[in-house]
Amino acid sequence: MADYHHAKSSTDEIFQRGLTAALEAGTEAWAGQKNSSTEIEHKTMAVLDAGILHWFRLTGRKIAGN
Repeated sequence: MADYHHAKSSTDEIFQRGLTAALEAGTEAWAGQKNSSTEIEHKTMAVLDAGILHWFRLTGRKIAGN
């Protein structure tokens, strides 16, 4: 997701919309797989964290602790 948006020179806002759409699709898929709400929340947070961290790296932003 982040690589795609970076290659397309997307703005932060466009990346955020894409990430939101991906998370919504993931939530639906995980719910369809009968994951518990706790499992869905953990998966969502992992995807969100990874996506944002990678976006920050690609766009040259400093990441606290790294």
